[in-house]
Amino acid sequence: MTLLEEIKSKCTGAPLANYTLTAIVATVNANRIRVGKVERADFAMWSAGNGMRAKIEDHANDLHSPIRSIALACRDLILGAANSIDFGLAQNVAMLQAWVAVGALSQADADSLLALATQPNPITEFDVRCALWDVHGNWLGG
Repeated sequence: MTLLEEIKSKCTGAPLANYTLTAIVATVNANRIRVGKVERADFAMWSAGNGMRAKIEDHANDLHSPIRSIALACRDLILGAANSIDFGLAQNVAMLQAWVAVGALSQADADSLLALATQPNPITEFDVRCALWDVHGNWLGG
């Protein structure tokens, strides 16, 4: 979805009709988030705090674990193979959900990890201006 489409879907009526940029920005920014990275240290503390660190080791060492490869990757992350894990990537979310699917992680704990990766993703008035007016000054807001 483009920013223009997002603005039009979230802002109806007066803000668009009256070109009220501050109201448009506020409306679009309400609950606007992005899911991104969890840094290695934060992941290590999260996994230590809820018992996942031991489960990561157990599954990494279990030759028959269905999530062994994922556990090995988690252990590699903790040991410094990467600086973070990006939950903006679908495959990383799928690996997290695999832990839930095999019963090694609760959905609440998975959600708490995703919450660490969730940040506000605000737009600015300039972003709105660029979306609502073309380069010739024509209004695109409807």
